[in-house]
Amino acid sequence: MIKPAIVVVTYNRPDSLERILSSIYNANYEGYSNISLVISIDGGGPPEILQIAELFEWKYGKKRIITHEENIGLRKHIISCGDLTEEYDNVIVLEDDLFVSPYFYEYAVETTSFYKEEKKIAGISLTTYETNELAKLPFVPLQNGYDVFLMQVPCSWGQIWTQKQWQTFKLFYNANPIITEKDKLPKIVKKWPETSWKKYFYKYMVDNDLYFVYPYRSYTTNFCDAGTHMKTKSSNFQVSLMNTMKKNTFPQVIETKIIYDAYMELLPKCFWQMGIKPNVDFCVDIYGTKQIELFENEYWFSIKKSFYPIEQYGIDLIPIENNIILGILGKHITFSKRTNYRDIELNSEIYSEIAKTYNQVVYGKGYFDGLVSVKKTISYKWGYYSFHPVELIKVITRKLKNFIY
Repeated sequence: MIKPAIVVVTYNRPDSLERILSSIYNANYEGYSNISLVISIDGGGPPEILQIAELFEWKYGKKRIITHEENIGLRKHIISCGDLTEEYDNVIVLEDDLFVSPYFYEYAVETTSFYKEEKKIAGISLTTYETNELAKLPFVPLQNGYDVFLMQVPCSWGQIWTQKQWQTFKLFYNANPIITEKDKLPKIVKKWPETSWKKYFYKYMVDNDLYFVYPYRSYTTNFCDAGTHMKTKSSNFQVSLMNTMKKNTFPQVIETKIIYDAYMELLPKCFWQMGIKPNVDFCVDIYGTKQIELFENEYWFSIKKSFYPIEQYGIDLIPIENNIILGILGKHITFSKRTNYRDIELNSEIYSEIAKTYNQVVYGKGYFDGLVSVKKTISYKWGYYSFHPVELIKVITRKLKNFIY
């Protein structure tokens, strides 16, 4: 039986460490025994971190504490935890600001067992995205009849790696890959700091056409405590946890019809399988984050402005792809030749309308309309731009560009 080791990554957040260890301890391990728990501590943190790790009682198997004498940083720390696949074959890596579902381990065993020999899989996620962090808009994946889908986005909020998956990535990583402007990676990813291991895993997946397995219901949630990549605590990435036992079903990679690319956009072949523009060479840019100069497809589905749209669709249905699949006409998503788009910053009104469509479902129309009314007031704008001068510059620049064009 596959029994992944649980690896907790920590540095200087005592409260976070106690919280994640508590959630791991209270999880369900019925039917499993001799589960290894590794607490990996980066150097330079407060002494109480080691004390918490030493006092924590683990009754389900062996507990091991790894301490780094020096502060090696988050990137090297995660890489070192991935290297533990050499000893444990399969690892579940959890940063200390996460919280696990009671049934995270059962899901980890099931997915790892199913996909362990699949060459197209680079890792398995324990969380699911409810936000497209590249576009800062809600993300809702299309359903495929199974409990998971595939996406060319690496996970850092609870991930599983097999020894084979990690070894293949490590060969790529050890070759010192360089990320350039020509890489078909989202702009925001290219700007991530050098402390990020994730952007190199991103490049690895894109260069080798690999995917992560994502659950439709999440088995981890993220408290986003202040740390290496977060200045202050945020609740923006909290998601609903799976709190019931479930026997999951998984699609073979060759048969799955719902696959998302590195920009969290549905692959063209998925549209083709549903009868949308079969065999037509098009790029999917529904969230508007793709750079036109990086993609040479003759046609595009995009929310970028087209001078001569061939077809136009609305944004009334959720998930957003359903507006194309089910033929909901409108003015927001266009199907047009690549040469008829202009790749400038998108009009904020389009983003607002997409966000409104999603938020009305979650909070109700009155909530969003009230929020919009407040944000339109002069006092709100004056206060907001006083604290966000960069955003004011962006607004002025966008208006100038729209005026010029």
